Amino acid sequence: IADREEKRDEMQANREEKRAEMQEQFCTRFVSGVEAQKSRLGERYQNTWEKRADRYGKMEQNRDDRDEKLDGNRDEQDAKRVEWYEKLKTKAGTDATKLAAVETFKSEMEAAVAARRAAVDTAIETFRAGVDSSLKGRKSGVDTAAMAFKTSYEAAIAEAKSACDGGTDAKTVRDEFQSDMKTARDAFQTSRQSLEKVSEEVKALAETKNTAIKAAMSAFKTAADAAQAKLKAAFGTTAE
Repeated sequence: IADREEKRDEMQANREEKRAEMQEQFCTRFVSGVEAQKSRLGERYQNTWEKRADRYGKMEQNRDDRDEKLDGNRDEQDAKRVEWYEKLKTKAGTDATKLAAVETFKSEMEAAVAARRAAVDTAIETFRAGVDSSLKGRKSGVDTAAMAFKTSYEAAIAEAKSACDGGTDAKTVRDEFQSDMKTARDAFQTSRQSLEKVSEEVKALAETKNTAIKAAMSAFKTAADAAQAKLKAAFGTTAE
């Protein structure tokens, strides 16, 4: 009987030792796995940040390119108007009344051009400021959600490690970790989805910009038509 009890105790001890070894192996593999996952998530976040920075850089470059093109077009328009005014002066000859009408026409046209450009510049600046604000707000919201996820993730890892060290069985550790991670991921997705999409805001801003530019163009045409009508009346014929 003593031999049987001794053998049973020995078998029990072996089972306990094997269980402890399995628990230790699980914890080692588990910790290694979650640390590798943590590293991958960190790399993914870094890549996302770099891509975002690249997009912002390209956006700024595109703006600079458009501004340069706009300035070039305006310079060409300025040169053409100067030529136009000179041709009108030549056509007026020595007629004081017609020369005065040309000067008045020039003054009114330059004022109309300046008003149109100011309105267009304001519309563009307002649009860009709105886009920047929208992007900044979404970036801040996403970063906050990402940081909350990171905090929850690290807490889940710490809790799982502690459970392992405390001898909690492998299945319980794994299940609780997966449950904590699902909660963290769901919270992150909910936070992201609650953020208003930038595309919708940009669309609304673009419509406002386009409306303002159309109004500026319409006002310019009205002023230009009125100036030309007075010039034609002074010349007594079509002035071109």
